[in-house]
Amino acid sequence: MDLDVWSWWTHSRREGRAVIVPDLFSRGESDRNVLCRTNRERPFIDADGRLVHCMALSGGSPAFGLLWGNVYGGDDLRELFTDSAFLREVRCTCGKFKEAHEECRGCRWRDRCGTGCRAEAVAQSGDLHGLDRRICLFYNEGCYEKLLGIADKYSLKVHP
Repeated sequence: MDLDVWSWWTHSRREGRAVIVPDLFSRGESDRNVLCRTNRERPFIDADGRLVHCMALSGGSPAFGLLWGNVYGGDDLRELFTDSAFLREVRCTCGKFKEAHEECRGCRWRDRCGTGCRAEAVAQSGDLHGLDRRICLFYNEGCYEKLLGIADKYSLKVHP
């Protein structure tokens, strides 16, 4: 059977491959990647017209000061996607994020880590640019190596 452990691991029996989700986009060069790929590819317009990172931040973004524009409130969509605080946020890279966090700068997983989920960071710290501690635990507590071991044990190709 296929197995999907949300945000950690997916396995396709048919294809004989596994994806270790926190490692999916890093390819060992995570610093060049954008902080939030979902935000980059599919920004979310909330029910009241507010532009937010994703559906996970829907409804709570004003409480955390995440106000990037409102398409129902008269903000020009073209402007929001050409020169705006939202677009600067979308373009923020993992490397820039890691440089801002001393803990990340010295981490042995720096080249693999994609910094986790921004909605999780908000939920954990109230700060969009805070650490997603799930990812720190994932790497530092050996989950990554354990998943590599499972893939090896069952002869699964690990993407990428």
